[in-house]
Amino acid sequence: MRWSYVEAGDDEIQREVHQSQRSLGLDPDLKLKVEAVTGPQLDHHQCRPLPLIQQDGGSCSHKYTWTNNYNKIMVIDYVHQYLITCGTLFQGICEKRHLSNISTMEPPNYTTYVVNVNQTSSTLAFIAPGPTDDPSQPDEVNVLYVAETFLKNWLYSSIPPLCSRKLSDFTLAYKNRDFYEESRLIFDKTHRNIFLVNYVYGFSSAGYSFFLARQPREIPAKEYHSVLIRLCQKDKAYRSYTEVPLVCRTKDGTYNQLQAASVGTAGRKLALSLGVSLPSKVIYAVFSSGQVTSSRSALCVYSLDSVNRVITDAWKACFNGEGDYGGVHLKGYKSCTKNTELAITEKYCGEVKTNNPLAIPDPIVADALVTFPEVPNRVITALGVSITHEYTVAFAGTSDGHVSKVSVDSNTSANMYETVPIASGEAFKSDVAFDEEGEHLYLLTETKVSTILHVW
Repeated sequence: MRWSYVEAGDDEIQREVHQSQRSLGLDPDLKLKVEAVTGPQLDHHQCRPLPLIQQDGGSCSHKYTWTNNYNKIMVIDYVHQYLITCGTLFQGICEKRHLSNISTMEPPNYTTYVVNVNQTSSTLAFIAPGPTDDPSQPDEVNVLYVAETFLKNWLYSSIPPLCSRKLSDFTLAYKNRDFYEESRLIFDKTHRNIFLVNYVYGFSSAGYSFFLARQPREIPAKEYHSVLIRLCQKDKAYRSYTEVPLVCRTKDGTYNQLQAASVGTAGRKLALSLGVSLPSKVIYAVFSSGQVTSSRSALCVYSLDSVNRVITDAWKACFNGEGDYGGVHLKGYKSCTKNTELAITEKYCGEVKTNNPLAIPDPIVADALVTFPEVPNRVITALGVSITHEYTVAFAGTSDGHVSKVSVDSNTSANMYETVPIASGEAFKSDVAFDEEGEHLYLLTETKVSTILHVW
């Protein structure tokens, strides 16, 4: 059986994990409490979902066969008490299971497809505030942000690389047909099948949604680099979309292939060295040098306040008529249009239809805190960070089942003090979770769930 996701909740909700064909609820000791079977089911990737065929009396020229399910999204909707899972069956629909008993669920929406059916393409999702087209709702409600490598589904090509979806039925959170505005990003049709973005990590902070990814530097895709993507959560039509490259630098060269990331506050010592106030957030990221499969890796940290200032300055420059907006994948490059009547501040949220989307050419560069020893066939695949008062400790999971522990002393200094085998020979998945107290760290491989007790 293959494991794909882990979510750690409070004592009442416990831990939710997904195994190929099953979703499981575990107690803090990882003992089984309840399970839900999600596959196999009768399906065919070139047919409409069988429940729709049975409902409307249609047909398909292909034979439905028992097909395994592979979950690509698992998130917890704490407000409505649902476990949301989206898998490769039925053209990529989502299901809402009751947290009190995940073996029961709401009737699925078989007409809305959220993920593509390719098991290996990157997919990430999280719940955060976003816009709505429902006039009975507040301006902002919780929505499901979904980022996914664009691959055409067998029947449907409308699954965007980045979008916001309603938690009720998973349709797009905002649609205005009069102005052709929707809460999604559209890549240029000429390049979308070859401009393949690998989304690595996503999170919400202070009114923005962020995504970290690897993507081609240009077309044709001879070289990849890493970018941070930011969206204003009040933006209904993704006009605030901004991307900026990230680079991790050492005295021996640059590391720009993102492997794993985590976001959180900084310990007091790290916060002082970064010049940020507590509890400001920072991004912890591990990069490789050259190829993403390289065993040469380095850990860098980026102040989110500094990242936001860079983005605000770039918007100011563009509305001052400096540089270009767009990108090769964003319907081409165009010269920024000067608008002296608009005062761009850190709260700019895409209110103007011009000068977007914005791809900043110059990278944000950070000096590496530590480089990981080169071990053949070992790369960093997972990253979690724990904070207690003054101290910051990063846990880096590897492709061969080891965990390296790094004490972060400042924005330029860290010490890797231990590497321990946890699941020897197996690669850790990118999903990492801590319990509410921050005392237990949970990691996944293809075949097992592992925990590190008392991380301090």
